[in-house]
Amino acid sequence: MYAKVVGPAAYAGHFIYLQRLTPLGWISVGKYTLGPLSGRILKLPRRCGVTTYHVYLSADQAGGGYLDGWSGTQRVRRRC
Repeated sequence: MYAKVVGPAAYAGHFIYLQRLTPLGWISVGKYTLGPLSGRILKLPRRCGVTTYHVYLSADQAGGGYLDGWSGTQRVRRRC
């Protein structure tokens, strides 16, 4: 999965979180540092069945005056 943060400022060196949907809500499964072009290739954990993921950027990583944000969801199906 590829994630890129787009905004008026560069986000290189900032952190994003890969989150998985559970019956209790979203839980973080990985923390990644963005590269020089504000993007990152994410390696998804190996899980059997259908899993729903999204990427989350917290407000403190977004910078002053910006709110937190998240991507659209991505469903991944793996056969075991």
